[in-house]
Amino acid sequence: MGTGTALGSKTYVKKLNSPSSWHNLKRVGVLNSDRAGIRVAQIPQGHYNLISLVKELKSNLTDRAKQTIKLEIETDNPNSGLKIINPVHDRYPIDVSHALANLMGTGTALGSKTYVKKLNSPSAYFIHCDLIDPKNNFFNGKRTDILSKSTYKELLMLK
Repeated sequence: MGTGTALGSKTYVKKLNSPSSWHNLKRVGVLNSDRAGIRVAQIPQGHYNLISLVKELKSNLTDRAKQTIKLEIETDNPNSGLKIINPVHDRYPIDVSHALANLMGTGTALGSKTYVKKLNSPSAYFIHCDLIDPKNNFFNGKRTDILSKSTYKELLMLK
């Protein structure tokens, strides 16, 4: 085998066939208000946790939606990680694309208040590798999609 180091028996490498194979939002997520004729927001496909999804939602609200609908996005509520408030729900209801609704664990129609407790995707969770016993864990003998490990400090820097 050349001069490089050989992979040990406990090292696993997974080749990704395409850059989007680890995305938990596989298609562009869209929020629309058909009654108002407004595209409220469009979220690009990608890998999101609750914090990055909130950031993306806030940054992608269209100017027209900000003026007409005045959608409010709150985080760190006692009963949810994300709360979406549509103050003009009766006048301008908001529809959500299936891909985004599946990720958020909501229906395809937002209510006047919509609560997202967690993202509906196992790949949205970070696992600190130091917490996993390497000899006895739920990954032993199974293929995984873990790409890297992050420390709690690194995750806080994402905020």
